[in-house]
Amino acid sequence: MIQFVGKSYVVLKNIPRVYKSLFLFVFDTSQVPICLYLAFALRLDTLTPYVGSNGFWQLILLQTIAGIAALLIVRQHRVKLHNFEINSIFQIALTTAALFLCLIILLYLFRFWAPRSVPIIFSVLFFVTSAGFRVVVSTVLNYAERRVNNAIPVAIYGTNNTAIQVLSALKSSRSHDPVCFFDDNPALHGAKIANIKVENTANVLDTLKKKGIQEVYIALPEASEEDLRPIAGRIAELGVKCHVTPTVTQLLLNHSRNLLRDGISADDLLGREKLDILSAELKSAFQGKAIVVTGAGGSIGSELSRQILRFKPRKLVLFENSEFALYTITSELTSQASRLETEIVPQLGSTLDAHCLEAVLKKENAQMLFHAAAYKHVPLVEQNILEAAKNNILGTYNAALAAGKLSLEKFVLISTDKAVRPTNIMGATKRLAELVATSCQAKYSATTYSVVRFGNVLSSSGSVIPLFQKQITQGGPVTVTHPEITRYFMTIPEASRLVLIAGFFSDGGDTFVLDMGEPVKIVDLAKRIIELSGFTVKDDRNPDGDIAIDFVGLRPGEKMFEELIFRESELVTTPHKKIFRLKEEIITEIDRQRIIECISSSAIKRDEDAIVRLLREKVEGFRWKGTKAPLFFQETSS
Repeated sequence: MIQFVGKSYVVLKNIPRVYKSLFLFVFDTSQVPICLYLAFALRLDTLTPYVGSNGFWQLILLQTIAGIAALLIVRQHRVKLHNFEINSIFQIALTTAALFLCLIILLYLFRFWAPRSVPIIFSVLFFVTSAGFRVVVSTVLNYAERRVNNAIPVAIYGTNNTAIQVLSALKSSRSHDPVCFFDDNPALHGAKIANIKVENTANVLDTLKKKGIQEVYIALPEASEEDLRPIAGRIAELGVKCHVTPTVTQLLLNHSRNLLRDGISADDLLGREKLDILSAELKSAFQGKAIVVTGAGGSIGSELSRQILRFKPRKLVLFENSEFALYTITSELTSQASRLETEIVPQLGSTLDAHCLEAVLKKENAQMLFHAAAYKHVPLVEQNILEAAKNNILGTYNAALAAGKLSLEKFVLISTDKAVRPTNIMGATKRLAELVATSCQAKYSATTYSVVRFGNVLSSSGSVIPLFQKQITQGGPVTVTHPEITRYFMTIPEASRLVLIAGFFSDGGDTFVLDMGEPVKIVDLAKRIIELSGFTVKDDRNPDGDIAIDFVGLRPGEKMFEELIFRESELVTTPHKKIFRLKEEIITEIDRQRIIECISSSAIKRDEDAIVRLLREKVEGFRWKGTKAPLFFQETSS
């Protein structure tokens, strides 16, 4: 039986659209005389009403002509049966109303005799046959299509307008079969919406198992992340995929097909417990202080500034080289700062200008300095070795030196896991920046120096989420370098919390890392983003999927696996269970000066080779092959 249905569906599907429309037009046209004949027959209780009367057949003919005109004007035969829904019913109702009026006019103009109920009976018959035929054919076609395409059984969590919109979209889909709703309202349990039963959310796991549901679409657009997380967690216990859907209005306002919304954040991509922040302790450490953030307009610097502001510092100095980035973060924080009685000081400047930086710290009576200014985009840094060395190493040295000279309480450097046994220039310059910063601890003991080493930061500039989302919006493919490549990931809020907590814990000369669990495969992350965006992955197992993943090959100098530490023995616990302190080597002041002098002289001479030789000599495990990476790569961030 299923094979017969499948073959019949394939035959019907391959019929040209123009013939299908013609068939519906002929069917609707034929219903006009048939329904008018039956209307008289039913009213007069005979199968041969007025058969011998010329006026009767004349009325039938004229009404049929009127019906043809009405059908051509309303164009109800143009509606695809697969998309038959409320709007289609409205078109049939409009045609029926037009035919009702035509019949009344014909009876009046030509003085045809007919019982007053005939136009009403005719209208009811025409509407029921036209709509009923379409409902039956649409149901059969959808059933056959789902059987042929092995449609995935899915459920919808919610019964609001968004849920109805999701149902409509899924019904018109060739790959998904909605089998039930879930709702908390007891009054709806057992009820049917569009012939689909509403189930109790308390029995969600049993229902998912019983019906073999493979995906759940959560249609709760007003729900917060805290509300959505336990729902998604329960569903995930069975390995069922979970999607959060926005309203159609939200989707249109985003001007894209991307369905990734705030309800499922970057935290959900990692599947890791959030890093909790020590609010009370940090408030006591930062409240009433004058704090400077360099690179304050960047992804990390801006989030760091937001979180620092929560602890009510006396003054927050936003030091930034980009005018637009500085304007953006200043505009965002100013209104909130006024309520917290914090003074926001926007300061344009570069950390390469040592005199400017020191003058700002002195003028604003700074007490803490968080150094987030750096060049971090790997391919661009590979193409600009001299500028990267100047900015990442000399800029860090200027900031660390100024902090020591002015006896600031704390200096915190934001670094990267690419600094561990680096295979690219960016990682090597950041490792030297770490060594230069921590070496200041011996000379400037009044200032506590520390380094915070990140994994890849999701949603930061140049990271995978915006890159993958852009590719998905464009219809794919999503590009990944290698199917086995992995990275440690953290979110921007996690990274910023780690900076604050590390600054609080540091005894001086420390490097801090976050316990980020297992590294994440980039390809798995790509698949997760595609699914959260409301699409399916196109691969050998699912050739009819929406978005393909292309493997473009490792770029020169790229690691398959990143590392957070040089040696396991260096790890030391801290009062926070997810943060570890590393006791790494600290170079001497003489070594530091040699490094700074080499970079300064090489920058003046424009001698890239001297910079590379310095990095090879001073950075442990540096394995750069001397081949510059292609400019724009797709899979990972700094």
